[in-house]
Amino acid sequence: MVTIPNGIDAATFCLRDKTASRSRLGIPAARRLIVSAGHLIRGKGHQHVIRAVRSLVDRGADVDLRIAGDAGRLEPCEQELRLLVVELGIQERVTFLGRLAPPDLSQWLSAADLFCLASGREGWPNVVNEAVACGTPVVATAVGGVPQMIPNRQYGLTIPPESVHSLNGPLAQALEMQWDRHARAAWGMSPS
Repeated sequence: MVTIPNGIDAATFCLRDKTASRSRLGIPAARRLIVSAGHLIRGKGHQHVIRAVRSLVDRGADVDLRIAGDAGRLEPCEQELRLLVVELGIQERVTFLGRLAPPDLSQWLSAADLFCLASGREGWPNVVNEAVACGTPVVATAVGGVPQMIPNRQYGLTIPPESVHSLNGPLAQALEMQWDRHARAAWGMSPS
């Protein structure tokens, strides 16, 4: 038996010039940018990414988080997430982008230093393939098909789902690493 993984739209999710993408989106060149995407539900783990960003800022990192997605039908928690951002005092660091059309998501992924998916469970999350195809390194929980999608540190970092509360360490490490965007994009375009 052969498993055929989900595919992506290679015309939309592909390697683009990071500097040009950041310029189009108004992201300062020196600022670090983390993008997360998925329904605004507890299971996607956005709350863990938000807390990790607070920790990174406390360590002196100049980092912003953009969260793409809308409220899901099951356990929506957008208001909780927005309140958490206020409670942690990082309103100027976290922006909720809402649901994005694929070309817009591709632009954000191309501008990002990292893509983070902190889900408690997944199947084969297309957004990980989309980020990798854009050349963006991924930090994700090792759930579902993620370990096959990110088989080694050349493409990103995976963490055990029980370690998601300590996400700031892997994010800080990934922000310091030198990444080959071209190799990652080639991997994202190949069948995993």
